[in-house]
Amino acid sequence: MRFIVLINLLMMLIPTIGLTETATTGNLLPNAGTGQTSQQHSNSTIDGINNSNGWTLNNVTDYSSSYNELEANGTGTVSADGSLLNISAGDHTTTADSLDGGITLSSKTEVQNCEWTGSAHRCGQATSGRDSYSTTVTILDENDTELATVTQNRNNDSGYNNNTFTYTDTVTHTGEGARKWEWEWQGIDGDSPNSTSPLGPNLLGAELKATLLNILYSPLPPAIKTEIEDVFEDIGNEFEEIEQIVEEFLFEEKIEIKEEIAMEEPAMLVMEIPMAKLLRLPMLRKKVILSKKIYNRKKTKQLATQIS
Repeated sequence: MRFIVLINLLMMLIPTIGLTETATTGNLLPNAGTGQTSQQHSNSTIDGINNSNGWTLNNVTDYSSSYNELEANGTGTVSADGSLLNISAGDHTTTADSLDGGITLSSKTEVQNCEWTGSAHRCGQATSGRDSYSTTVTILDENDTELATVTQNRNNDSGYNNNTFTYTDTVTHTGEGARKWEWEWQGIDGDSPNSTSPLGPNLLGAELKATLLNILYSPLPPAIKTEIEDVFEDIGNEFEEIEQIVEEFLFEEKIEIKEEIAMEEPAMLVMEIPMAKLLRLPMLRKKVILSKKIYNRKKTKQLATQIS
């Protein structure tokens, strides 16, 4: 009966298999809607920096209102975080179900990195060490447990305007549970990483977008999940019982055949029967019965010859 229930449940799921539809949000970061600033590349399509509202700055000099940039002091970070729920993604508004269909976060970051003596675009308080920077993007669940994260250190040389450098970082979570995001940019001065003066790389623009991998996703209700798990557990237990029965059957049949062989040697080849699986049981029974019949016929023929 439980097997029939399982089949019915699986049949209910078949119409939804293969139905997927994606949706992508706008910029989730605090600078969303800023547009391009004068410091960025002329072909830049990501939002620039014109204030520090909504950002968390740690050891960073805020030049946003005057120069449209945030500069790392020695080692500095610019970060932000937020919820993935109830966000506009085109015609779709994100929900727990649509997020459970999987999500990809894609970050684009535009930087200036010319405050070191070897830079082809040398600027500001250039020092001997080559500066570096990185962007970390993280997907979390509702309890702030990390589900997926990506980070990569870079030190590409770059300047202002058409000499800026833009890079992309992407992270994906294909399971259920994505509910929050975290984004952090870090700049490190290659000569004085512990400095509190503005010597490091500069953040000129940033963007973080979320792409929902299947907004049509509908998770199974807990009761149905439990029912399916119970059915599969029962199937496993019954297969173990059947396997034991098969072993006992083969053992008994082998003993019976060997006892008959011991009484009088048959003119036949006795094959070792391997461990049977459930679906081979009927055929094994036929083979054993056939072997017995062949042996009995040969024995009868031998006796008839002796009598004549």
